[in-house]
Formats: sequence, structure tokens, C-alpha cells
Amino acid sequence: MENMESTSKTFDQFKEFIGAVDVPAQRTGIFNLDIRYRGKNYIFNDLKENAGHNEDLHGFGLNHHFGCIQELPTRKSIFHDSEDVSIDIWRHEVVRITQESDTRFLIETKKWTGTLTIGKTD
Repeated sequence: MENMESTSKTFDQFKEFIGAVDVPAQRTGIFNLDIRYRGKNYIFNDLKENAGHNEDLHGFGLNHHFGCIQELPTRKSIFHDSEDVSIDIWRHEVVRITQESDTRFLIETKKWTGTLTIGKTD
């Protein structure tokens, strides 16, 4: 991990950085999110980037909860529907994105705060 000074990123800079990450294989998830939501921590490992045509939305997801260490109490929530984990980051909900290193971001939205790390977990 390269040492660097923490820098604030805009939503567009964050999207551009994540989109440029070299993923080793098409079906490999290498994004990990540790989220604090309503006083509890939730850890989602080995997520894939969810990129679409909406320039105001970016996020990460995983089918069928694989890699989800702790599920929320209900199967339908801010982070899951009945089959998938989907963590959306909407431009209008971003409070702050701070890049701490080439593989670590702190993300604060109006709904949750989290740490994004890039790299395959064991």
C-alpha cells in the first residue's frame, strides 16, 4: 500500500478512480465495505462495482449475500433485496469521500458511513 496524504474526492473523481481499478477476473469481487448504519456495523466483502448509465449513482453489489458476514435483520433493507446485496452511493447523498491510500476510502453519506478497501479477502 502506497503511503499518501488523505485527500478529499468529489463524487465524479471517486467514480473515475473506482472505474479504473484493474479487476483480476470478470466475476471477481475485490471491493470490501465496512458500514456503520443506525448504530451497527455491517461488513460486506468481495463486492463488485455496480456501474450503470445513471451518472448520479454508483455502488457495489453481490448476488445472493455471498461474502456478507453480517446480514441486516430483514432480507429487504437499505442494503439488500430478497436476493442481492446492493450498496448505492447517490451523488446527492454524499457528504464526504476521503481517499486515505490507493486501496482505502472513507465514505460518508446522509444515510451511512463506511470504509471501502480494495483487494481480495481470504
